[in-house]
Amino acid sequence: MFARGNIAINAAGTVGDIKGGIGTNINGGIGLYALSNIDIYGTVGDVTGGVGTNSGGGKGIDATTINIHSGGRVGNITGGAGMNDDGGRGIDATTIEISGDVGDVIGGDSTNGNGGHGIYASHIIDISGVAGNITGGAGFKTDVADGMIANSSIVISGVVGNITGNKIGIATSLLNISGVTGQINGELVGIFAESCTISGETVQISSDYVGIAAIAFTLKDNSVVYTNSLADLSALSVAYGNNAALILLNIETIDIGEYPLDPEDDSVGILFIGDSGTVYGNAALTHNLTVTAAQTLTIASSTSLTVPSGVTLSNNGAIVNEGTITNNGTIYTASDGITGDGEIVGNQPQPFPPEGGGDNNGDSDNNSGDNNDGSDINNGDNNNGSGYTPPPTTNPSGSDDETSGGQVPDYNEDGSINLPGGNTVVVPEGQDPVHNEDGSTTLPGGGTITLGGSAESGQPQVTANTTVDVPPGTNIGDDGTITFPSDSGGTITIPGHADDTSESEQPQETRHTTIDVPPGTTVTPDGAISFPEGSGGATITDGYGNTFNVPESAVITLDHDAPLGYTISVDNPFADVDDDDWYEDAILFAYAHGLMAGTGEDEFNPAATTTRGMIVTVLFRMVSQQWSGDSGQFSDVEDGMWYSDAVAWAASIGLAGGYGDGTFGPDDAITRQDLAVILSRFADLVGLTLQGTRSYTGFTDGEDIANYAADAIELFYSAGIISGYPDGSVNPQGTATRAEFAAMMMRFLESMV
Repeated sequence: MFARGNIAINAAGTVGDIKGGIGTNINGGIGLYALSNIDIYGTVGDVTGGVGTNSGGGKGIDATTINIHSGGRVGNITGGAGMNDDGGRGIDATTIEISGDVGDVIGGDSTNGNGGHGIYASHIIDISGVAGNITGGAGFKTDVADGMIANSSIVISGVVGNITGNKIGIATSLLNISGVTGQINGELVGIFAESCTISGETVQISSDYVGIAAIAFTLKDNSVVYTNSLADLSALSVAYGNNAALILLNIETIDIGEYPLDPEDDSVGILFIGDSGTVYGNAALTHNLTVTAAQTLTIASSTSLTVPSGVTLSNNGAIVNEGTITNNGTIYTASDGITGDGEIVGNQPQPFPPEGGGDNNGDSDNNSGDNNDGSDINNGDNNNGSGYTPPPTTNPSGSDDETSGGQVPDYNEDGSINLPGGNTVVVPEGQDPVHNEDGSTTLPGGGTITLGGSAESGQPQVTANTTVDVPPGTNIGDDGTITFPSDSGGTITIPGHADDTSESEQPQETRHTTIDVPPGTTVTPDGAISFPEGSGGATITDGYGNTFNVPESAVITLDHDAPLGYTISVDNPFADVDDDDWYEDAILFAYAHGLMAGTGEDEFNPAATTTRGMIVTVLFRMVSQQWSGDSGQFSDVEDGMWYSDAVAWAASIGLAGGYGDGTFGPDDAITRQDLAVILSRFADLVGLTLQGTRSYTGFTDGEDIANYAADAIELFYSAGIISGYPDGSVNPQGTATRAEFAAMMMRFLESMV
């Protein structure tokens, strides 16, 4: 299945299995392919890339943005096998969001190349729904496939099965796991990231060499991580949360000094290095724990371990207690399994019950049955890979009892909870908001905040049902200001709000705009979004898959009445653009959206001409294309020039062709009529139907308009994108200045709602 623009499968839609064709001397066909967005609200069967019999395998699903929405379901997704080149990737896109259900995702195998990655994104992977096992394909070259890779960030807040790569399990710059995963395994490295934050319940990571390789590794409160090693990186920094458990398996000795865990008086939690475990501070178990037959857990005289009600500690090995064990739950232990001069307060330990005693051999929900993949993550006795099982879900009692965690929040009929500022939030089960003494509210499990849409006096009105997906640790001030934590960003989604009378065939609900914001972002009640210094700013993706990079110095304001649903305020950096210039707003719009930059340190040069190379490069960047085809079809376009890939891409899809003599003319000034033609073709490419808002009566110099440009000129005038000059002319064969191009791009994008 292929579309030059978007593919949208609505909630009532059902599609059977999709399979790409076999490629003989070309790559196998892509199973599901769109040049722009793929939005799935309904049901799709298995999706498979085609086999390349003398070439590479086809990808399973490929698009600029892939969004499998809540309620959407897709079967297994498999990249095609490559017989003489690389296997196809299971899923390939710039941004991938999975909030629905997906089966197994598998990269294609290769008999003479690299295996295909399971899931690959050049920007972001965000899984808040459910996905099966994610596996990279087998290859026969050194650089074989990873299970999941994203250049910017991977966020897993949902449920994912095992993630396996022949080289690396997960590779990204910023990794945040707050959900549930099966085992993460890579032959060389389990997790490779600049920054890795784990706030999930139990995460198992293994590799033949290094379990976790990260410059910054953060273990959040109450998290449990099993791994066979941490990389010995000179800049490695490990933040160790309260009541966290870091269990390093199969390591006989290790110098704690290599890893600045700071397991001192101010640390709280459990650290296992190989078979030796130590309790630091006044720790409390948050999940069931099994001490296996080969392990020893030591509680020093200055420390304590609490087993809360509903939690079980199973001791098959040895516990040396020189401090205090407070048991409000259950402790099972073998005979003489607990030694030392410390005390045990509360319930006394008891022998294992006959029907379930001994080692914990229960099957894990994420890795059922014994672990037969050859890894050592289970450390012998414990066959569910962790020794931890989630405690029973409990809600606060509603009383002021110190153990209750506060009062039960008031749930609305739709399951949401009211927040300060008139907003509501839906949180994961068992992760109710925490109300702080300063009047603010913390979301320990993150959630989805729906903005109220009401307008303060004199302020813009936020589009109703705008949502903010926030990570664990997000704070909402008593005035309703949302502050993202310093280690995790999120996504703001503005619903499509075009005129309901639009005749566009594009489903209204798919044309939402997303804003991916960095850690530390704030969102005020009036919809002002600000970014911290050094964050790099935000990425906006409109409903047609176009992406825009917003600088960190800008402020985005959510505004229902704005054509795009938002406005961007940015200081004017150009000395040659004045406040009273007709083109100031357009130039700042283009600058704030990352479309155009200056020509010098503080100059924009608005009167300079726009070239053909500039135009196609701007559009190429908007659709986030990665070009791997022939860029040498024009004699005047050399490889490696800033416009080379954009020119080749534009020519390949019919957006802009060359001259009859085999040249493209990348440095030639573009005429106003050619600019209208290219933008009109681009609208067709992304699936946009421009709506006429005024009648076209022609221009005084209409006879100068070329036949091939007449329809584009009429369409763009009717849609309000061009207006002509005061004397009634349009000057179609005149060159377009940089200011005029900025103005056309602003009006063009504002009609893509």
